Amino acid sequence: MALPLAPWAALLAVLAATGGATHLGIPTPRLWAWVAFDVALMVVLYLAALRPRPSRLMAALALAALDAGLSLAQVAQTGLGATPLDVLLRGLAVTAPILGTAALIWAWSRARGSPGVVVGGPSTLEAP
Repeated sequence: MALPLAPWAALLAVLAATGGATHLGIPTPRLWAWVAFDVALMVVLYLAALRPRPSRLMAALALAALDAGLSLAQVAQTGLGATPLDVLLRGLAVTAPILGTAALIWAWSRARGSPGVVVGGPSTLEAP
């Protein structure tokens, strides 16, 4: 999940550096803060991927959920924007962290050994 986050963070940095923060409806300093947050999230995701322990996955899950909540609040406050590019970028800014959070919930529950979460395999609730 860190892989798609890298080009997104790079795109945010380009927008911040070129005055394109208005496409996301936020001031440039706040966009730079999002770039830093996304880089930190990439590090946490990388560490969780190296050793997928429940505690690491929970840390990544908490950050992804925070990202999703703040992104949703931002779009609720500023709207979808005036141009198709605004709509696309703001839609991605909300949708991607929501999907990432859902994937991390699944990974965390698997790492905890919760029953019935193995995709494509038999449920652990079934008799052997």
